Amino acid sequence: MEDNQETGLFLDFDDCKALFRGLKKNEAGLSGPERDILRRIERILYTRLSIREFEELDS
Repeated sequence: MEDNQETGLFLDFDDCKALFRGLKKNEAGLSGPERDILRRIERILYTRLSIREFEELDS
């Protein structure tokens, strides 16, 4: 019998910061779904970091 429940993944704030760095470095080559993930992570980071902290992540 097949279970039709969707699975999910919870990422904490540090996970988002770590993934952001890798995705942002390769932004030009990301697929559509990968870009969507990057945008969602950016929204989360924008709400919790100062502009300076966010810029430091991107360097």
